[in-house]
Amino acid sequence: MDGRPWALGRQAVMQALEQQRVELLLAPWPLHDPETFQDATARVFASNGTIELVHGRAAERLRAEGGLGARLYYAL
Repeated sequence: MDGRPWALGRQAVMQALEQQRVELLLAPWPLHDPETFQDATARVFASNGTIELVHGRAAERLRAEGGLGARLYYAL
């Protein structure tokens, strides 16, 4: 992680999820990869995080950046 309070892209978000650092998971609606989303939601709930589905321009931006985004509890 690069010290930012967010993660952008599938790989960065999954790494933050492994470290239980995700406060808010962002995903585009409609879902592009339901299996990854299902795995991610289980991990977010396990660490008392929340989930927000976005549409329109926000969803397009997330898809262009790898399909997932997250606000983190703390930065490293």
